[in-house]
Amino acid sequence: MRCLRLAGTVLALSLGFGVAGASAAEPVVTPFPVAGQAATGPIAGTSGSQVAALAPNALFLLAPGTASPPSVFSGSLGYPRVPANDLTSGPDGALWIARNAQVVRQPVFPFSDAVAIPVIGVPAGTPITDVAPGPDGNTWFVAQSAGAVGVAKDGVAPLQTGLTNPVAVAACGPKTVCATAQGNPPTVLPSIVRLSTGLTGQPEFFTAGLPASAKPAAITRGPDGNMWFTDAQAPKVYRFAPDGTITGFDAAPSQTIVAGPDGKLWLSGGSTITTDGVFTPRTLPADTLTVGPDGNLWGAQGGVVSRLGLGGQQFANPKRITVPATGDSGKAGLYPSPITASGLQGTVTKVTARLNGVHHRFANDLQVMLVGPGGQSTVLMANVSTRSGDAVTQPSSLAGESIAFSAGAPAPARQITSGSSPPSTPASR
Repeated sequence: MRCLRLAGTVLALSLGFGVAGASAAEPVVTPFPVAGQAATGPIAGTSGSQVAALAPNALFLLAPGTASPPSVFSGSLGYPRVPANDLTSGPDGALWIARNAQVVRQPVFPFSDAVAIPVIGVPAGTPITDVAPGPDGNTWFVAQSAGAVGVAKDGVAPLQTGLTNPVAVAACGPKTVCATAQGNPPTVLPSIVRLSTGLTGQPEFFTAGLPASAKPAAITRGPDGNMWFTDAQAPKVYRFAPDGTITGFDAAPSQTIVAGPDGKLWLSGGSTITTDGVFTPRTLPADTLTVGPDGNLWGAQGGVVSRLGLGGQQFANPKRITVPATGDSGKAGLYPSPITASGLQGTVTKVTARLNGVHHRFANDLQVMLVGPGGQSTVLMANVSTRSGDAVTQPSSLAGESIAFSAGAPAPARQITSGSSPPSTPASR
């Protein structure tokens, strides 16, 4: 993996193998009880070899592939004295944690003391209710009761205020973020709010297609390039297109939505919906979900963190990759990133390579090649960019996407997103 300019990170690399005769089974749930905890909260992949989960009195890190219970790391987070509300894997490789009137940066590779960034302009004790990586290389957050969305940048946290009951935020374009807002009907209708990453100009509000009773909640960028968001109360999932069109699909109420490694959108309980609206209900132990550095889905519910295996055999090198190693160009910090695949039986019918948790402001700079043990090679991505018709437009930014490469997969429309693409320049061909 090489980078031509700028810098970014890749959470981990993984390979998945399909074998002849293997059937497409339901997710295989492997539970990891968290000792001494009756509940675990939000969950996120980390920049090393771990999956992180919040509990009422600790931050837990679990190394995928091990059978040992999660380890407790507290550092200077102040557990259990100060509650934490959400966490995400940030563009800089650290965990970012939402607390009251603070956004906390927690290094985990290696683990060291946390750094708290106070959110100025909100009342003392105001809960920060959501954190998410942005396309600008910074971490974004929501202060719901203050009606604000902000960005943790250079040790400060500027805000966009004037929103009514915002809930969650996610990257939705190279220079924009989108937030769900539940409003205050009938005075203020629920909406999707689109803001520039520079917090310049006026935010755009989109309400058409949303019933006044809707409770927009979790939001993510889907494998089709659209934004997808849940309803906290009604059995609906909505698609928000770049032109502002909102389309609803029958599903289930959900507090989470994640673009899975299989090209589907995953909801609370392990239910899924495809980008053409096909809903599959499940009741797995997963109130919240994330894609781990091993390429599997992980869920948290009660006092248990569970791996949701998606079939086939997965092999990963879960070490974080800094791109480039130093400066503004050159090879990655881990170059090459070796993955050992063993124990396969039968005829391999499909191989999928996956970059898990990619953060980069200029995806056109990334060049990634997969090399086999006999020297065989294929370029997974190089010179990628967004397209509008025949014209190349602004470059794709990546904010935590997990990108799979598989022969025969369709080339994605618009910018690169989580999901499956064919090898070699997945967004411009």
